[in-house]
Amino acid sequence: MINFVLQHAEPALAYRHLPATAGFARASLTYSAPPASVKTSPLGESIDKGIRLLTSTSRAPMRLVTALSLFGAAANLLYSVYVVLIALFKPDVAPGWVSLSLQQSGMFFLISLVLLVLGEYVLQMASLSNGGPTYHVAQEFTSARITRREKLNVEELRAMHVPGAPLATRDPTT
Repeated sequence: MINFVLQHAEPALAYRHLPATAGFARASLTYSAPPASVKTSPLGESIDKGIRLLTSTSRAPMRLVTALSLFGAAANLLYSVYVVLIALFKPDVAPGWVSLSLQQSGMFFLISLVLLVLGEYVLQMASLSNGGPTYHVAQEFTSARITRREKLNVEELRAMHVPGAPLATRDPTT
């Protein structure tokens, strides 16, 4: 489980939502202890932390962007229909108003569609590369291999071997 969490770009965020995202068994423990010290953080820092947590663990903000883009596209289509109806049924329309209104609503419709497509693309890319490992751990019983020991910064240097001389190695602990 530790190896799974350490594969994430931000392990602290992955650890908070581990039972929901990784398929590990979950147990709730009730624990109560008085805090050692009460640390108050500034409002701006708390808002920044909340936004980072919301955007890193949820698709809701980006879904809101795509929903607003879809609403904007639909509203511009309705406005175009309104402009055409005004042009057909109202006799005293200002010259140039119909063409200018249709041009603006058409451009805003296209911009809204582009934002909708970009938002969905960002969501798709975020789901494909969420910064975590590309596997899902269903259950782990024991592991014969401890991968964190394989990542130790130990190197062995070999000097030019002179016949009759021992090979030189460097021990990082000395």
